[in-house]
Amino acid sequence: MQWAAWMLGAVYGLAGLAGWRRARMNAFMDRALAGITLKPVPQVERVVGAWLHLDALLLAAAALGLALSSRWGALTAVLVVIEQGVFCLWAQRFYPARHAADVQSREAVPVVIGFYAALGVLAVGLWWMGVLS
Repeated sequence: MQWAAWMLGAVYGLAGLAGWRRARMNAFMDRALAGITLKPVPQVERVVGAWLHLDALLLAAAALGLALSSRWGALTAVLVVIEQGVFCLWAQRFYPARHAADVQSREAVPVVIGFYAALGVLAVGLWWMGVLS
């Protein structure tokens, strides 16, 4: 069952890399738009950017913990689910969708959180079975 922890770590690692790329692209676009419009980046956009970076770091930490077969990987996987759920609740209230594409992507949010919740349950299951020490 050690391979399951490694594979789960690989999934979290790929998600962490994709999240880091998204966070960096978001920061780049914010700076570019601020330079074009000569207006500062809005506070809510800065919060979203910081949250994207936090999400990518938590995903990478979960990947490292699971790849090393550490129980901290399972704990971090659960923290990722909690963090993403809190962000989605926050975004519904303070970061409304402005375009049709945003509305469409927000409809997929429960699926993504469910996916990470299932992975978190799998990680906790590996810890409970003694695969993660």
